[in-house]
Amino acid sequence: MKQLLKLIVVILFASILAGSAVGCKTTSGKSKDTTNQKVTLTFMWWGGDARHKATLAAIALYEKAHPNVTIDAQYSGYDGYLAKLTTELAGGTAPDIMQFDYLWRQALAYNTNNFIDFKKYPKDIDLTQFNMKAVDPYGAVNNSLFGLPTGVAPFVLEVNKASCEKYGIDTSTDWTWDDLIQQGKKANEADPQAYFLTNEGDSSSQNFQMIVMPYVIQQTGQQFIKDNYTLGFTKAQLTSAFVYLKELYDNKVEEPAAESATYKALTENPKWLNGKVVASFGYASTINTDFQSDPNNEGVIMLPIAKDAKDSGVQCPVAQLLTVSKQSKHIVNAVDFVNAFLNDPDMVKVLGTVRSIPESKVAVETLQKANLIDAVVKKGCDIALAKPGLVHNTVSDNAELGTIGVDVSDEVQFGRTTPEKAADEFITRANNELATLKAAG
Repeated sequence: MKQLLKLIVVILFASILAGSAVGCKTTSGKSKDTTNQKVTLTFMWWGGDARHKATLAAIALYEKAHPNVTIDAQYSGYDGYLAKLTTELAGGTAPDIMQFDYLWRQALAYNTNNFIDFKKYPKDIDLTQFNMKAVDPYGAVNNSLFGLPTGVAPFVLEVNKASCEKYGIDTSTDWTWDDLIQQGKKANEADPQAYFLTNEGDSSSQNFQMIVMPYVIQQTGQQFIKDNYTLGFTKAQLTSAFVYLKELYDNKVEEPAAESATYKALTENPKWLNGKVVASFGYASTINTDFQSDPNNEGVIMLPIAKDAKDSGVQCPVAQLLTVSKQSKHIVNAVDFVNAFLNDPDMVKVLGTVRSIPESKVAVETLQKANLIDAVVKKGCDIALAKPGLVHNTVSDNAELGTIGVDVSDEVQFGRTTPEKAADEFITRANNELATLKAAG
């Protein structure tokens, strides 16, 4: 997936597991629409096949209980989703209900014309099921609750258990960054065609988000970008992170960027599918999707933490947010659908953990009673929430700054620049962007 303290995410999970189902209705209950008016709602989301299938099944349940409502399902992969959403919001043609990445909140949620404030619809959605102190950092801007979380999605290291055993890689203890290199080298040493790590998809967003940023934050113990729009690190600290990234490739721990960049998704990479890539940084919410071809070997471990870390750097953000367009002609109906999607026991059981472990208290209770919480996904959430890092402030997650980080990380991993020059480039470009953001207010 961010000023707040580590306590937020601890409170989040504790409150989830302690929750009850008071006040929640089921899909078999009467529709909020007391008329027989025919309503069509568009719902757009991204995901893999498992998420699509479960979501369509949940939609069918809702439509059965609300015969006057039709849900127009618009689903795709993540690639291109933001561009489509941005265009539709700007043109006034956005779907009624949208799945939303918390990383986009600064770019899109500050525009008060885009999304409704859920707090203005207390009769239509049960907000008591959520711990707002944990939700607000991701789903609220300027005291407007623009999005509600589908689940909690900590950063984790996904590992193929069979491949770890094959290459003698010990995942029984938590790792430091040095351990990642020492253990990770074993795969390529045993098989020159194998690598411990790969970068998912055709960009280095994971390398920047889950290696460079936490590597720096573990040194500083503070926000990557400060609230006053200045950098939260020195050039030397950022350079050290890029040096480490380069070492992953130099030591053949990570699959060559030229190879991994060929594929737009981890599940398209044949080395991953064949067990010749052992691990990938990712979100707990994507574990099932990433191992859909080999579910028996899905495993997960904690992100590396330096021995002298001032902060764990482990992020525990929301999986996604659900938002409702402020331009929707059927806002109350859309809010009712969101309420059912997140809180209704019947729909929750169909959705399972395809968007990670839910953040709604009644949803967690429902899945626990039905024994539907995936054990590996739960383990990923548990180990991360046991050592949560500081919650990123909004500007640290700014999309434009993230793009700069990805561009510069690409240069390093393709060997087109040195870590020192990469740090210089990031600092220069980031300071220019921060000046623009600060001027814009």
